[in-house]
Parts: sequence; structure tokens; C-alpha cells
Amino acid sequence: MRAAPLCIALTAAALARSPSVHAQDHEPLLRQGVELRRRGDDAAALQAFSAAYAARPEARTAAQLGAVHQALGHWRDAERFLREALAAVGDPWITRNRVALEASSAEVSRHLGTLDLQGEPPGAEVLIDGHPMGRLPLAGPLRVVAGVLTVTLRAEGHSS
Repeated sequence: MRAAPLCIALTAAALARSPSVHAQDHEPLLRQGVELRRRGDDAAALQAFSAAYAARPEARTAAQLGAVHQALGHWRDAERFLREALAAVGDPWITRNRVALEASSAEVSRHLGTLDLQGEPPGAEVLIDGHPMGRLPLAGPLRVVAGVLTVTLRAEGHSS
């Protein structure tokens, strides 16, 4: 008899994680994020927009994430989300806001640079300012915040 409640709880937990259930939370989270931005609480807005994006990753939500990352000075994340938003073709919200989104994207780009890093040994971990960026050989150039960076390579049996 005790097995039945456990099965019901597991079913309810599985439903709570399903995309269709979370998708309905998308719009209220977007509205909440916009309101938080209006109040100047970009950190809380980032949480709301991130939850909305997790529920339904669409261009409008990516645009909001790009804008809030820009406001917070998270340049690489801002660029990624703004590019995603601007790549959307036929989205009415993106079409209406394309000029502003392109201006934001151009501003974000001024804070970033490209680093083409080549080195040895293969498999060495690449860190930029302490953040893991991949392993050698890298698939291509890295987008980094413009300015002075600390590049570290770590590999077993080698000095950093």
C-alpha cells in the first residue's frame, strides 16, 4: 500500500519538470523581469529572464537576457544572447526592436576582443582570468573582455 503514494509523487515530480508545464510560466517571468529592470534591479531581473529562457528559449527572451547582461557588464553573455535574438527571422518582437538591439550589440562589441591562442601541450586547460575557456588546441578564437587579461595554461606534468 505504501508504493502508491511514492508513484504519485514521482509522477507529479516528473510533470513539474516537463517543458509544457514550465512553458506556461514563461510570460509571467518575462513581465516580472521587465518590471524589475524598470525598478533598477538588474540582478533580480537576470534571474527572472534566465528562468523564462529555461522554460522557453525564444528570441524575445534572449534579447531581454542580452540587455540585462549588458547592463550588468557581462559582455560575453550579452553578446551571445543579443546575437541569438538578432538571428531570429520573422519574430515580430525582434522586428519591432531590431534597431535598438543592433545598437546594443554594437555597444557590447566595443567591450570585447578576440584572442587567437595556440600552444602546447595538447589537452592543456586554458584559463582566462581564472575562468576555464577550453583545452588546447582550441576550436577557434576566443571572445574575451577587452583589456589586460591573465592567460594560464595548465597541464599535468607541466608548470602553469
